[in-house]
Order: sequence, then structure tokens, then C-alpha cells
Amino acid sequence: MDENSIQQEINELNRKLDLVLEEMQVQRRKREEVEDLLTDLSYIGKDIFQTSVIELDRAGVDVDIENVSRLGIGLIKNINTFNQLLGMLESMMDLAKDVEPIIRQMGLDAINKMNEFEQKGYIDFVKELGKLVQKFMTQYTAEDLRRLSQNMDKITSIIGNLTQTSVLDSLEKLSSTLAHTKMDDKLDNKSLFKLLKEFNSPEVRKSMSYSLRLVQSLTK
Repeated sequence: MDENSIQQEINELNRKLDLVLEEMQVQRRKREEVEDLLTDLSYIGKDIFQTSVIELDRAGVDVDIENVSRLGIGLIKNINTFNQLLGMLESMMDLAKDVEPIIRQMGLDAINKMNEFEQKGYIDFVKELGKLVQKFMTQYTAEDLRRLSQNMDKITSIIGNLTQTSVLDSLEKLSSTLAHTKMDDKLDNKSLFKLLKEFNSPEVRKSMSYSLRLVQSLTK
């Protein structure tokens, strides 16, 4: 082996040795930093413990050191569980951040929809409907509703009859006539002779015949 090769190997060994020494120094510094940190924490822990003992003593609280030790051991044993809980909390916070814009948009949409309903009068309609229900409840009792339920078949039959076109037309004409025809002293102050004369008209006779048939049907 020539001299140059030997010198290269020596230089390589020196370089590796320098790396090892540098790593050892780094590890030593880290160990010293950890030791210093533990020393500082021990001082802080002792100070906190003494301060806590004094404050608890002033408050009249008795602390069982054995229970505190068990609590500490329990916390250490379940450190993985606490890590999982922290992970779950972080996930929940991330989910809340993702869901927050959606919830905000839903709130805005709800507000806009309520404003639209209010402009169209739906809100006032619901309020008046609530007043109507309240008034209905004050005027009718549970017994009235029970009787209504017992006679529902008859009510259904009445509604069915009222929905017929001929009946609706008659009721519409009757309601319109009652709304627009008022008592008039000049027109309705007739003598008995004029009334008898009108009885002979076809319209009056037809109406009287129809009324008699209705009365006869009701009395059967």
C-alpha cells in the first residue's frame, strides 16, 4: 500500500472520529439541557406544591397525598387515552371550522326565507290563525269535541251535500240576495191586495211550491 492511500485512510478515520466526537458533544449538550430542564421543573413543581398546600390549608381543605399519588399514576397510565381524547378534540375543532360556513349560510338562508314569508304576509297569517285556535279553545270544551267526533258521519254527509254544484249555486244565490236585498219602506209597504196579486205571478207560485216541498220533506 502506497503512502497516499495510507494518508487517505488516516484522513477518513479522522473525519469519522470528528463526526463521532461532534455527535457525542451534541448528545451531551442535549442531556445537560434535559437535566437543567428537569431541575428547573422540580424547583417549579416544589414551589407550586408548597404554594398549593399553603392555599389548601388556608381554605381548610385536607389533601390525601396517597390519593394524589394514585391520581398521578392513573393519569400516567392513561396517557394514551388522553392523547386520543386530544386527537378527538382536534378533529372536532377542525370539523367545527369546516361546518361553520355551512351553518352560517343556513342561518342566512333561514333569515332571508323568514323575511320573504313576512313580506308575503305568511307570518301575520300564522299569528291570526293562532289567535283563531286560541279563541276556538276558549269557546269550545273537550265535551264539544267529543260530541263532534260522535256525529262526524252526519257532518261528513252534510259536507258532501253542500259540495254538490246545485246546492252551492243555491247557497251562493241566497247569500248574494241576502247581502244585496235590504228592507225598503217604499217597496215593501204594500197593501194586502197587491200582495195577493203578486201571489198569482208564476215566479211567486213556483217559489211557494218549492218552499212547501222543502217543509214537507223536513217534516217527514
